[in-house]
Amino acid sequence: EYGFLTIANISGWIIAIQMGIVWIIATRTMDDDNKIELPWWGSMAWVGVGLIAAMSEVSWLPTVFTILLTGSAIYRGKVSFIPAMPIAFFFSLLVGLGNDANFVDLNSGEIFGWSAIATAFFTLSLSAMEMTDWLYSKCDEVDNEIEKWEMFSPSVQAGRDQISDALRMIGIVAFLFSFDIAVGIGPVIAAVWVTYIAIRKGNTNGLLLMPLLHGISIANCLSEAEIASAEIRQLVVGVLMAIEGGVLIYFSTQNDKVYDWQTFNWESDNDFLDFMDYLGMGGLLSAISGTWYAFEGTSIDSFSWLIMTVLFTMVAIQGFSKENDARWRRGFGGFGSLVTAFIFANTLDSEIFQALGYVFLGILGFGYGAMFSQRIGEEGEIYVADEQSQSGLLQATIANPVMETQVQGGLLQATKKIAAKEEEPPEIVEVIDDEVIEIEQPVPIIAPAEITAIHDGLIETADGFAIRLPGDVVQNILNSINNTPHEGFKPVLGFSPSGQVMLNFETE
Repeated sequence: EYGFLTIANISGWIIAIQMGIVWIIATRTMDDDNKIELPWWGSMAWVGVGLIAAMSEVSWLPTVFTILLTGSAIYRGKVSFIPAMPIAFFFSLLVGLGNDANFVDLNSGEIFGWSAIATAFFTLSLSAMEMTDWLYSKCDEVDNEIEKWEMFSPSVQAGRDQISDALRMIGIVAFLFSFDIAVGIGPVIAAVWVTYIAIRKGNTNGLLLMPLLHGISIANCLSEAEIASAEIRQLVVGVLMAIEGGVLIYFSTQNDKVYDWQTFNWESDNDFLDFMDYLGMGGLLSAISGTWYAFEGTSIDSFSWLIMTVLFTMVAIQGFSKENDARWRRGFGGFGSLVTAFIFANTLDSEIFQALGYVFLGILGFGYGAMFSQRIGEEGEIYVADEQSQSGLLQATIANPVMETQVQGGLLQATKKIAAKEEEPPEIVEVIDDEVIEIEQPVPIIAPAEITAIHDGLIETADGFAIRLPGDVVQNILNSINNTPHEGFKPVLGFSPSGQVMLNFETE
């Protein structure tokens, strides 16, 4: 005997190689589905017998069979069960590592971790083959006209997308499960993989999870590798999450830039607006969590509450702007900043600074009250016309070719777009009768101002139902229609995705 070169081992290798050749030939000639596949299964069984005799550790036989089955499935174009191969590979590794005498020093946790990271790399290779279409090299062309198809079918694009998503999910989870071996490099690779999918494949969920995955993976890696002290690791991870959260908050305010990203496909405007809200919420949560984690338990923890107050305040102010009008910004930002400002004031040691902190809290509350009052005060305004006359002078207003009238401070907007004509607009000549009426009476008599009746707010429709709106709002809508030149355009009343009432002028 010379190691594994015994008579039994050599005989086993000969049988395995011979039956392996038969297996390959059988898979190449089985193009007709009506043929009996007994030679294929028979040769595979003999390969197993040969491997049992050739290998010194039979516990690795399931792993070898899993690899051979995976290669055979890819070669034959039968990739519908490929997503199950990583799972089988993981359990086969558990059997191999757990029963091999060379790995008796590994405990159960280490066996699980090494099996997970090996499965992750195995799945990563399959995912790379899928992304480059090598996985489908022996499959039929995609036919999207097929109405009935099985799950993970490579014949339709939807089935291939299922295979791709399944491989990515299994690979990422396997990398995350290997957190306690190889200095925690598995979760770091998983975080990088998620980032790649989010940016290159347009995965919105991955984009929202990026700060959390990056923070957890870096924290685990630094802890497993015992790099720097616990305070430094805490600061690095917290600052990283806060910065990434700030980046997400910034992009949540850039509607045009995000909408034009080529990697993202939006089924509707509502999906895009919902994603922008989720992006802002996720960024705010990440920034707040990172700031709190970076300074928690340190001597300057009050500084973290001040930073959180500033972050909440910035988000709240964005919610009052016309471009980023959103309830969640005003709600979370406003009340969040008040709560963190109160905690900040109570964490200060000096009574004087505590008093200043309460003053700062009061200023914040007063500012929010003023902005809410201004917002409520503008709700009834749709169109403001200058109807005052000075010295009998009539002020004429010429409408621009493109007119945009903002209504109710963002709650009601009237938009009017009319294409500009190529010719010069006719010159408007204002004739002003500068007549002065002399009244002999010592006290001038002023005619009472004409009172305009306000609409009752009930709008009847031809479909058997009515729409009830505030009377002043309906009246302002009517005034806006009357005061806006809209020849060739039809006034249409609608609602925006955020619940705002919109008055649009559409082409008839």
